[in-house]
This record gives sequence, C-alpha cells and structure tokens, in this order.
Amino acid sequence: MSDDAAGPGDDRDAGGESRPETAARTALERLGLSTYEAGVFVALEKLGRGTAREIAEATDVPRSQVYGAAESLQERGLLDVQQASPKRFRPVPLSE
Repeated sequence: MSDDAAGPGDDRDAGGESRPETAARTALERLGLSTYEAGVFVALEKLGRGTAREIAEATDVPRSQVYGAAESLQERGLLDVQQASPKRFRPVPLSE
C-alpha cells in the first residue's frame, strides 16, 4: 500500500513525524541546515520553547547533539538561548 492510499487521518510518515514536519525538515536541509539543526528548529517551532531534553523527546535528535545544533542555529539568528538551568531555547519569530 502506498502513502497515497493512506486514510484521511493518517498524516504521519514511517518515522512517526507528521508529513508537514518532514517537509519542513527537508526544506531546511535544502537551505543548508544540517539534519540535527533542521530537527531542532522544527521541534522548537512546534513546542514554542523547550529544553534540550524536551527537544530530544520531540524529535530524533540525541539530547547531546541538541546543544551544538542550537548553538549553530543561534549563530544563524534562528533561535534564542535563555541562560538558565537548564538552558531553554526558542525560535526567533520571523518578524525579528
């Protein structure tokens, strides 16, 4: 059975991620983000803000890799880091 034959409520890919999230990750990777960077950014767009643990639970990015991906995204101006314990991350709104 192909994906085209899936039922109307079936909006997840084989990895459990929604199709719009998968499409967003693919588009971000085409724009030059790494797989982990794209995963972190998409997770934060969905969560609004979160810790490395929350991001790791929402995506397939290992918690230990969230920090490096988040640092890179911060350098690109795509997310903000709240210096707290634990660190919290949030995507930068498109208007900024």
